[in-house]
Amino acid sequence: MDFDTAIQLTCIEIKRVFKRMNGCAMDKKSNLEQPEKEVGLHEFLPAYVINTIKQKTLRKALQGNFKKFSAFFDYESHFKCLEILGKVGKFDIENFRCALGCGWSIPVTLLVGPSVGISYWTDSASASSCEQHRKALVQFKVAGTTEALTITITCPSIGGAESLADLVDSYCRLVNQSSIQRREQDQRRPSSRRTQPSATARRHQQPLHTAISHSTPPLAAAAQEDIATHLSILW
Repeated sequence: MDFDTAIQLTCIEIKRVFKRMNGCAMDKKSNLEQPEKEVGLHEFLPAYVINTIKQKTLRKALQGNFKKFSAFFDYESHFKCLEILGKVGKFDIENFRCALGCGWSIPVTLLVGPSVGISYWTDSASASSCEQHRKALVQFKVAGTTEALTITITCPSIGGAESLADLVDSYCRLVNQSSIQRREQDQRRPSSRRTQPSATARRHQQPLHTAISHSTPPLAAAAQEDIATHLSILW
């Protein structure tokens, strides 16, 4: 984190802790020393800034930047803090190591977030493996297009698949302002039509069913598309 970013975040945090300070409060030396005496600058600034920057330079930077945020309401300070942190690291994007498709699948990094929607990066190099693994399959069935579209994602574990399905569902619920998630536990009741699979056959379970409808463009390829997320285990 660079010096300017650290100073901006420090001023926002000082304003949050000392709510009565106005824009000109930092001009007085006594007010400038108040955060240092009551809390300590080490609670606001990284150690490398305190140890490497001269006190005079540090105080001038705090005085100049504090005036920028002095008139902010609490919610504005929160959003500004997230905006600044967004330049340091992409905390609003979740990534999943998985594979595109099933069977002969392509290893990818799946990205989910408000700025990237649902997208993926392909790996430049990958090694094949013949070992048997317990994996989970996530299917996104997108409605509203001229042809039925199904996107299949293979996750290395059931936990990762559940996390992916819940994340997409949460974004849709956030936009729709209502919870439309439905979960059904497959009891795997015996049926006369079902044949017992061999030791090498793949068996399908469906422990989780999540229905998502009326998504917005950041989470779907087109506006007002419906998405259904189905999660099943392959093992």
